[in-house]
Amino acid sequence: MHKRYLLLSGTVVAANKIYDGSNTATISGGTLVGVIAADVANVDLTQSGTFTQSKAGNAITVTINDSLSGPAASNYILTQPANVTANITPKVLTVTGTTVANKVYDGSTVATVTGGSLVGVLSADAANVTLTKAGSTTANAGTGIAVTITDSISGSSSANYVLTQPNGVIANITPAPLGITLAALYSGSTTVTPTSFTLTGLVNGETITGISSATVSNINVAGNAGNFVRSIVISGGTALARNYAFTSAASNTAGTSLNSVTLSAKTLTVTGTLADSKVYDGTSSVNVWGGTLAGVVGGDVVSLKQAGAFNSVNVGSAVSVIVSDSISGLSAGNYTLVQPTGVTAAITPKTLTVSDGTVAHKTYDGTTYASLTGGGLIGLVTGDIGKVNLVQAGSFSSPNVSNGIIIIVNDSITGVAASNYRLVQPTGITANITPAMLGIQVVGVANGTNNITPISFTINGLINGQTITGLSSVTVSSSSISSNGSNFVTAMVISGGTALATNYAFAPAYSATSGIGQNIATLAAASQRVLTVTGTVATTKVYDGTTTITITNGSLVGLLAADIGKVTLVQSAVLVSANVSNTASVIISDTITGASAANYILVQPSGITAIVTPAPQ
Repeated sequence: MHKRYLLLSGTVVAANKIYDGSNTATISGGTLVGVIAADVANVDLTQSGTFTQSKAGNAITVTINDSLSGPAASNYILTQPANVTANITPKVLTVTGTTVANKVYDGSTVATVTGGSLVGVLSADAANVTLTKAGSTTANAGTGIAVTITDSISGSSSANYVLTQPNGVIANITPAPLGITLAALYSGSTTVTPTSFTLTGLVNGETITGISSATVSNINVAGNAGNFVRSIVISGGTALARNYAFTSAASNTAGTSLNSVTLSAKTLTVTGTLADSKVYDGTSSVNVWGGTLAGVVGGDVVSLKQAGAFNSVNVGSAVSVIVSDSISGLSAGNYTLVQPTGVTAAITPKTLTVSDGTVAHKTYDGTTYASLTGGGLIGLVTGDIGKVNLVQAGSFSSPNVSNGIIIIVNDSITGVAASNYRLVQPTGITANITPAMLGIQVVGVANGTNNITPISFTINGLINGQTITGLSSVTVSSSSISSNGSNFVTAMVISGGTALATNYAFAPAYSATSGIGQNIATLAAASQRVLTVTGTVATTKVYDGTTTITITNGSLVGLLAADIGKVTLVQSAVLVSANVSNTASVIISDTITGASAANYILVQPSGITAIVTPAPQ
């Protein structure tokens, strides 16, 4: 008898499983088909199977190894299901004990993972699964930074596992040390704006191209030796300030520990500076005032002391002042002072007066010229003695003869320092002008009085081109014709010309001397004619100690034709001085003789001179 074949109806399923290192499969589903009714209770199906591999995988073929049991089982042959597959999924592994090392900022996200071990590896696979630790984090410095773990597994059995990454892992990134040198202008606080800086220690190609502000440890310029940077605010570049840290003390050591600050003094200016004008005193001293400091940081104690000196000691309307202000106070060391420029003030001339001067009286000369002498300057600065000279000058307020004439003083000063002074002219000065001597020879008709009307006259000594073209009357010392030869003029009344009689005086006695000392009055009877002499010449002589002189060539002028031959000229003269001279004055004492001589009056020639040469030795 042959055995009956049985089949399985329905879907035979192999259950998916998690990798466990074996190929055992769990089979379910399927019902026996072909069991005769009488054997149904006596044939039982036992399902089993194996994966064709123990490794994890999808759609792995499962070999079905079902079996029959029961009293009637031997009467049947079971046909095994085919084409059954199932999955072996990787076993989940975890990592315990993972730690991440803290690090100094290096600009990267790399984290150093240490200390982790796998949990869940089958003992048979222990040698065939290796844990490789890795992780990453943000690049920036911070505390308790979350680390993303990216562990991996390897080895011949690693494909049978799936790794669950640890979570909740943290680490610290501390700022990288950064060396810095920084220069800034004093700001009155620990926050400064850098004017220049250098950096050492930037990582990963990062840059800092600008620092908008920095916090330093000391606000004062005087503290530069121990000053250092505490923090910065970056205004340009790729670096972040929080990723770097500075040495917390001043250091000049090169490298990343370098930390030095140089604060420069803030510039102050002065506004509103004035300088007082002064009267010249020979010095450059000047009072400078009115200035106000500009640029002082609020709250700083800085005081301004103003000083200066004129650039020149000399008088001027806008003399430059060289200002030399200074500052003091608790905060003065943090500032530098720019001196004001363009400050000017006036140096006005010092007043000088004149003392102890005299004005010479003078003889009338037709001008107002006055001779002032003996004056001394009062008010000179000591250093200018010898550098300022008094030039005295002045004029009479009238050129005419008078006493107590007011002098208009016109003194001046000269010398290298004269321009620094103003001269006050003396006042109340007077002097006299006495009459000028006037030589006169007059002929008039005797009238029994001392006042005669001149028939003719000659004048010597008129000043400055003045003229006397007419005399209306003349006063003589004697009214008698017998006084001829000793008679002289005492006064005159001018009727024509530019001269004034009051400006002239005559010799107080008869004088035949030519020139301004001559004073001859000749009276004639009404019947007498006047004769003059022309062509008189005095001969040259050798000095002999006497006043004798020979005159020749004189000719009478005024004779009537009928009296020619009846009047004879007798020439005679003497020298005023016997001494050697090229213009020795000659006093003429001519006379006339003859039958008609009594009908004439002779007027003596005047202005005759002679030459007296030295006697031989």
